[in-house]
Order: sequence, then C-alpha cells, then structure tokens
Amino acid sequence: MKNFTCHHIVRMLGVVKFEPVWQNPPALVMEWMALGDLASYLRQRERRDDCSDGVVKPKLALTWAAEIADGMAFLSRRNLVHRDLAARNCLVDEQLTVKISDFGLARCMSADEYYRRRGQTRLPIRWMAPESLSRSYFTTQSDVWSYGIVLWEIATFAALPYSGFSHEQVISHVTQGGHPDLHDWPARLPSVLHDLMLQCWSFVFSDRPTFMDILDKLDSSLDAPFRSFILNLGRVLSPVASLSLFLV
Repeated sequence: MKNFTCHHIVRMLGVVKFEPVWQNPPALVMEWMALGDLASYLRQRERRDDCSDGVVKPKLALTWAAEIADGMAFLSRRNLVHRDLAARNCLVDEQLTVKISDFGLARCMSADEYYRRRGQTRLPIRWMAPESLSRSYFTTQSDVWSYGIVLWEIATFAALPYSGFSHEQVISHVTQGGHPDLHDWPARLPSVLHDLMLQCWSFVFSDRPTFMDILDKLDSSLDAPFRSFILNLGRVLSPVASLSLFLV
C-alpha cells in the first residue's frame, strides 16, 4: 500500500511500532482526510450547503464518481481487487476530494451492513455482486458492481442498500437478478450516473464496464476534462501537511 501513488487512493506514509512489540499493535501512518468517510459526510450534509433541494449538487456528484473510478482504475491496472468498496470506505479531504481507503483495515462495521456466513469472515453483502454472493468469486468486475452501489449511496445520502430486506433476502434478490430500487432516482442528478449504475449492475459480470470505460463516460460530463485536471493537479500537489494514525 505504501507504493500506491494514485491521487485518489489514501496514502500510507509509514508504520510506527511501540515497545514492547509483542504487547502493542503497530500503527499505520496515513494521509489525513479531515472530513472523514463519505457515508458519514453524506448523512451529515443532507439538505445543507453542499446540496440543493435535498440532492447532492450534480457537479459534485459527477466529480466524486470520477474520483472513485480513477482510484479503482489504478487498482484494477495492478490486478488488485478491493472487495469492500463502499461509501464508508471512501474518505473526504478539506477540498471535498474523495479517495479510496480500507484495504482490509475497516473497524467501524454496522451489523446491518455486514453479514457473517458460517465459517466465513464478515461480508458486505449489500455491496456484493451476484457471483460473489453465490460463488465467492471476486474480480475487478465485482468491484464494478460495488461501485454502482456507491453511486446509489451518493444519490440517496448513504441510505442502506435494500433497506427492509434481511441479509438472506438480499442474497436471494441479488442472485436472482435484482439490484437496488431506482424508482426514486433524483431527477436533478445527471442521467449518466443513472445509466452507469444500471451498466455496473449487469448480472453477467463480463457485460459490466471496466473502470476505464466508466472514466471515459464521466470525463465528457465534467466541465473540464477529468484526466487533464488530474495531470495538472499532480504537478502542484504539496507534501502531506497532516498525518493520522490507525491501529492495525
């Protein structure tokens, strides 16, 4: 993780060990993300200045979608699968830039969000693709399904996917071709996000877009070309001013 250099992945800067090492867990020194995780931020900001008429501002929603896709494209190019992409695992800095975090480091897990199958670790079933639920098959394309759920979270201020469904009902619904309800999709949000969600939720994983495909679709919807913005940003980024410690 320390070798990750994508602007939209939270950087690990080092490891701190405490004596005696056999009694104290090490701590990771991470890039500081002042506004916390995206799910909490969305719930706190609903109907405030970052939103209008109870909807995330369209330009902000598009930018977040592109930033998350950019970070995930970086991982996919390195054949890395996240397996737990969700708004709670995306962090927000003071400039409202969103970066991907939690490569197996999650600590705050709601019982409604995670489900433990017999003999298995806790699984984020409400964000999981059908092939992951039915066959424990995880690929970049299953991350794409989860990305579609993140877009849904942005549109709903981080509502719980499949609210009202039990864990078993979610598994049955998704493995039979279902996905989150879109009947209340906010009309003011860009249609490209709606269309992308449906593509990300294709039941056959090979029919889903790649993260580079997603970036191509979003790039033309932003005021300035997203990739040009990132290239220019990379030239002016200053060293990290603040650090945070996370116990492993």
